[in-house]
Order: sequence, then C-alpha cells, then structure tokens
Amino acid sequence: MHYMGAVLIQKERIEPTMKEYKSIDSEAIEDFLTELLNTYPGKKLKVICERGPYHTSKATKNFVAQNDNIELIYLPPRCPNLNLIERLWKIIKENVTHNKYYSHFSEFQKAIRSFFTEKITQIQPILASRLKDNFHIINPIFLQTVC
Repeated sequence: MHYMGAVLIQKERIEPTMKEYKSIDSEAIEDFLTELLNTYPGKKLKVICERGPYHTSKATKNFVAQNDNIELIYLPPRCPNLNLIERLWKIIKENVTHNKYYSHFSEFQKAIRSFFTEKITQIQPILASRLKDNFHIINPIFLQTVC
C-alpha cells in the first residue's frame, strides 16, 4: 500500500488529505498535487516535502512551474520531525500496526482504510496536539561549544 498525504491545519481542526497509489513516482506526485489544487481551488498551496527523487524530478518541477498556486518547500535531509505528514504516519502506525496482528493482508488494508475514513475524525484532539508546529527557537548562545 502506498499513500500520499497532506495536512491542512486550521485553528484546532486538522484536515488530512490522503490518496492511495500503486506506486509513488512523479506521475503520482502530479496526480496528488492536482487533487490538492482541486480540493483547494484558488488557494496558494505550500507543499512541504522531502528531497526524494519523485519530488525533485524534472516532471515534478515542470508541473509545479506550470502551476502558480503550488510552491514546493524542500526539507533539509534527515529531518523527518519537521514534516507534519511524518508525524501523521506515526499516529497511523500507533493506531493500526502497534501490538496488532493481521492474518491476511486484506485485513491490514481494511484497517488502514478504516483509519482514514473513520478513526481520524475521532482522534482530532490527538492530531491537534501532535501535528502543530510547536518549535522553539534556541538562543544561539547555547549552541556555542566550550573548549
């Protein structure tokens, strides 16, 4: 199972957008970005993404260049905590895979899909607390090394 997702945070409401794909590639990225454009027409979308080959491909860059309402913001390497969707994936794992056994893959698929359609609306307080940008600016004086 391959999913692409986006998270829209509006005050205390978290609105995830998820879509399942056969594989994640430039075509899937273009399709997902088109889905976001259709979901939020006329809005300027700032999409935070990692530097995977499908995010940085020529096809993806050309698609973004042709759409003024999309801006891709690339995260620095090895910083998954800065990406809110990574936090959502962690919540999904906690709810669907931790301490659970599925005897058939179809049961696992059903649990994942059920999370996106039902469970995610029930856990809004958890999403609100764990998907916020609660970063603290560290005073540079504390980062100096003492020799």
